[in-house]
Formats: sequence, structure tokens, C-alpha cells
Amino acid sequence: LADTSIPPAELDETGAVVETSGEATAMPLTGTPISLSFAILTRKDGVQQLLVDPSAEEEAVCRSSLSVVLVVPAEGGSAEARCGAAPLMLHKPGGAPVPQKLVTEAIAVARKRAARLLTLLEQS
Repeated sequence: LADTSIPPAELDETGAVVETSGEATAMPLTGTPISLSFAILTRKDGVQQLLVDPSAEEEAVCRSSLSVVLVVPAEGGSAEARCGAAPLMLHKPGGAPVPQKLVTEAIAVARKRAARLLTLLEQS
């Protein structure tokens, strides 16, 4: 994403978008998007627990999943501070309802893991 650029384009007489000559425009990023996936496993005793970054096999036996995406600002302190304040998006596709307690836990785990991932990304 950091190297993405948009080619120049305009509408032709039919209203279709066509690429034109000229230099591409860099797409500015105001932050780094970091997505983390979770699945909710219901154990035999009925207790639900989060699986972080589940495999396809793990997701197949779970009745619910969700993703948390943080858009971490490029500036503003340590990775932990930026991830702690980063706006987020929650995606919950179908499946069984997820208790608020597990959603809150997933957000907290996502912020913590995102800080570790961001540190690794910034070191590379």
C-alpha cells in the first residue's frame, strides 16, 4: 500500500473511465492498516473463548468469527500508544452472535498484537 499510485484518468464521452497520459499520483497513507482475525470456539462445557489468528481448520469448527482492523497513525509516540488510540473497524460476518465481553477482549488483544506487529514493520 505504501507504494501505491493512481494513474491519471478521465471520463470519455460515454461516461467510462479511461486512463490518460501523465504521471501517476502517489496515494497518501495517514496510517498503517493492521488486521487481526479471531474465531470464537465453544468448548464442550459451553464456555466460549477467542482463538487468535485461527487456521482454516480451526475456523471450520467454530460457529463465529470476527476481524479487527486498526489504522495506526504514522506519528504520535510509541507503537503501544499509537495502537491504543488508533481508530478501528470491526467486521463480524454471519454466524452465531458474539458476546460483548469477547468483542471487548478481541479489541484489547488486537491493540496489543498490533503494537508488536507495528514494531516489526517499522524495523524492516
